[in-house]
Amino acid sequence: EESLACSNPLAATGGGGADTVEEIKQKTAANFASQQRVITKEDYLIRTLSMPPIYGSVSKAYIVKSSEIEKDTLNTESSQISSNLYILGYDNNKKLTNCNEATKTNLSTFLNYYKPLTDSINIMDAFIINFGIDFEITTFRNNNNQQVLLDCITELKNYFNIEKWQINQPIIESEVYNLIGNVKGVQSAINVTFNNIAG
Repeated sequence: EESLACSNPLAATGGGGADTVEEIKQKTAANFASQQRVITKEDYLIRTLSMPPIYGSVSKAYIVKSSEIEKDTLNTESSQISSNLYILGYDNNKKLTNCNEATKTNLSTFLNYYKPLTDSINIMDAFIINFGIDFEITTFRNNNNQQVLLDCITELKNYFNIEKWQINQPIIESEVYNLIGNVKGVQSAINVTFNNIAG
């Protein structure tokens, strides 16, 4: 009996474990509302994020309309409207990464079963931006300053947990100030600055 062996020169990306109970609840409600078709932006996002894991896993998605107006040789305007679907996946360390070409091809095929014939979708990689936050705080008396600082860092880590964020979701600076200011022992948050590390 013959066997076949192969090696993959590129690391696997776009994988993921089974859905949590909360994810199943959310996807079920959204899937029921979509009625097996994709028309709105929300339909496309839900269908993209619920693609069966056997075809690859998309962890983050964002869709926006893009229109191109071209004039043909007869000087008449023809308008082609398409949508750009930006996607990201996780690597084996749960860090954001671009999805591989196989996942994009499978996603395109998967969406074709649900989208109208006239819709055109461009599947693209989203940008990944790594940033850091520098901040200063003043604490109330009779507090362990190091512990208060560690509590602030923990709150920021929880707030910026990548599972809670989607592509193109805005970061509201005042919410970060409030988050730090509400940590027990913090009197005030000052000089909160965002630093672009990469991307």
